[in-house]
Amino acid sequence: MNPRAIVEAALFSAGKALTPEELAQTTRLESDVIRSHLRALAQEYTKRESAIEVAQIGTKWTMQIRSEFAERARAFAPPEIDRDLLKTASGRSLALTTTRYFAEFFGLKSTDREGIRRLMAQKAGVPYKERPEETPDDTSETPAAPNELPPPESNEASHQAAAVPAGSP
Repeated sequence: MNPRAIVEAALFSAGKALTPEELAQTTRLESDVIRSHLRALAQEYTKRESAIEVAQIGTKWTMQIRSEFAERARAFAPPEIDRDLLKTASGRSLALTTTRYFAEFFGLKSTDREGIRRLMAQKAGVPYKERPEETPDDTSETPAAPNELPPPESNEASHQAAAVPAGSP
């Protein structure tokens, strides 16, 4: 059997991002061999301008629909979270945080906080404003009292906070 085809079939059937070591366990191929086949597959899919891509996300690899084709393909994919539940959860959230699997689940190539914010803003069609990193030595603002909460946000700000994840991915 063709080892590259085995890696491709395993990645396709997994339905999630996997490390080369995870692929090695199921395919019985060496991790280094799998890495070279993953890189070659990524190049092959790019070269033929396929709507599918083999992409590296952090240390894991996935087979997914390219972002420019995602909107048209979405009509054929069932939602993973019930629409009413999603509306209720976002409507009650002031800020959302992400898990370390956020980028993997949504097929994002970036795993850092600012990179995810930039991608989410782009997808939502809103301008991206880079947030300065807060440092403990920053004395430009007066710190709030320990039990003092920030003032409530307006509805528009709340919706933007729900659309752009806060916290680390």
